[in-house]
Amino acid sequence: MNTNLKRTLMALAVATLFSASMAYAHDDSGNGNSVTIKKHISLSTNISLWGDPSLSGKIDINSAAIALENGTQSTNWNAVINDASTSNDSSISGNVGSKSSGNVGANVAAGDDNVQANAAALSASSAASTSGMGGEWSGGGSSSAGEMADAEAFADQSAAFNGTANFGTSNSASVSGNAFENASGNIGVNVASGDNNEQLNGLAAATTDDNVYATATASTDQGSSDNRTLNTSSEEFCGIELTSNNASLSGNAFEGASGNIGVNVAAGSGNLQANTLSMAAASK
Repeated sequence: MNTNLKRTLMALAVATLFSASMAYAHDDSGNGNSVTIKKHISLSTNISLWGDPSLSGKIDINSAAIALENGTQSTNWNAVINDASTSNDSSISGNVGSKSSGNVGANVAAGDDNVQANAAALSASSAASTSGMGGEWSGGGSSSAGEMADAEAFADQSAAFNGTANFGTSNSASVSGNAFENASGNIGVNVASGDNNEQLNGLAAATTDDNVYATATASTDQGSSDNRTLNTSSEEFCGIELTSNNASLSGNAFEGASGNIGVNVAAGSGNLQANTLSMAAASK
């Protein structure tokens, strides 16, 4: 029987592969966020085969790589008033980040109460040890046992009860020129102009070199409620100044870039943006 088919059938025949309980918590100045993960994974299926196949046994896991990325952002109960003399401008231009490689994070913000983040969690495991779980672990399996990769990425954003009044205000955000041209790797860029904007780039990646099972989970939760925004003109020096919100991605920005690229560009008020990737790689 084909080797790949054998491995596929073995994976399908496993009733319970892995069970783990893991908790992550962070607390800062009374504002906390927490994630509790309990994983009970089971696989079952009904298959029909013709011929004379034979399959028996179990899959042993002797190490695991687990990566967790959790981003929580909130902006609540803020009040902002901008008049015609206010100009909020943010930009990335020229050759910024050109030909860069690896894990690249850039945040540029102008205005008030903007929240931005770039986060990455990476985990790798080889045969007898575990990286990303706080120590070594051995499943006690046979010499033919393999490894498990598990990646989890979560993004939770909320904006509520914010009030913004713009009177002839100018908000401008842009990525232009040759910014990040030919860059490679994990690239997260956030550019915001205005008020109460939330932006996030998250990555969780796990890999092992003898992987018999891989699972990846990505979850994004965004909520915007009870916000008030007033955009109106303002009479300044016998003229009329209009509120202007401009966001752009232009020129050769990111031309030739490769890898995991997350870009958020926002101008105005109360924008929520997220780019999240969860990746578990199987190599067997």
